[in-house]
Amino acid sequence: MWLSIVLVCSSPFADTCNIMMDVEKMYETEINCFKRGNIQVKYLSENPIVYYAVPLCQKIKIDLGKKI
Repeated sequence: MWLSIVLVCSSPFADTCNIMMDVEKMYETEINCFKRGNIQVKYLSENPIVYYAVPLCQKIKIDLGKKI
């Protein structure tokens, strides 16, 4: 499964950056994850406050068969 992440900055300085995650949905493929991330980046980039936005995807290992 893949987790969609977007790095959003309001200036070139790292202390203005935030990380946004789409925790409501996990994606089966990396391609689908990046598709969602690109939609989010396009939406965020329309805001003049956003200096920089980039999509990222992180692979998450989920073992549903394991009992704790």
